[in-house]
Amino acid sequence: MKNITWIASYPKSGNTWLRAILYAAVNGEVDINKLGTLVPSFSRPVNIACKNARIAGDPNEIIKYWDKAQKIASDHGKSGGVLLKTHNACGNYGGVTFPSKRFTEKAIYIVRNPRDVAVSYGNHYNRSISQSVVKMLDSQNTVHRDNSDSYVEFLSSWREHFISWSGAGFPVLLLKYEDLKLDPESIIKRILGFTRITPVICVSEIVKLTNFDQLKKSEQEVGFRESVNGKTFFKSGKVNQSNLVLGVDFTKLNSEFGDVMRELKYL
Repeated sequence: MKNITWIASYPKSGNTWLRAILYAAVNGEVDINKLGTLVPSFSRPVNIACKNARIAGDPNEIIKYWDKAQKIASDHGKSGGVLLKTHNACGNYGGVTFPSKRFTEKAIYIVRNPRDVAVSYGNHYNRSISQSVVKMLDSQNTVHRDNSDSYVEFLSSWREHFISWSGAGFPVLLLKYEDLKLDPESIIKRILGFTRITPVICVSEIVKLTNFDQLKKSEQEVGFRESVNGKTFFKSGKVNQSNLVLGVDFTKLNSEFGDVMRELKYL
């Protein structure tokens, strides 16, 4: 059944913010530690699909369970639709196409200035910004989770990631992080229309509940289970934060991603 809507992005581009917006629309409040009850990570059905399998963290083995995982998620949602978070790039992985068009209805893809992504990416994964730039340029870039054999995400480079989703072959609502910061009310209306969600509260209230400062305050008060290495997840969230960073050379990033960055007006 084609009933999965993917909430997709490169890491540190606003995926969690989108999930908070959807959660607020459906529940009339935000609990940052319950976002996964509405928009779980794709790793959750993958864990179920891989149960009792001998994968030992081997990405090539995990990929074999992706179609089964999507069927599990689709069957669970039935006709009501399913929201799933992913940082995977679209594409063919050893003969397995992700996401499967058999189960995918559409996707929301949020993109962010890659220079700003590099700053947040470095903090999130405990790397320098320069190391983050190298990772973002790597077409083989993957993320593994130490405490889960079945958790692996195939990011590819920032450029290839964007191109893969923007040309996915099914309906994709493309959003810019910067537009969501500038005019959250109109962007949230587009999100709700695309997902066909009727909010239980007004859009202006959703804006207030999901303001970055409010999400940051919630993390400070109760913690956030999705943070990595004890790092603050909602750290800055600013647009053009890379302009405040000294001593980092973004020349190669600007050069390698130049075509897409110009398309998105980041250059």
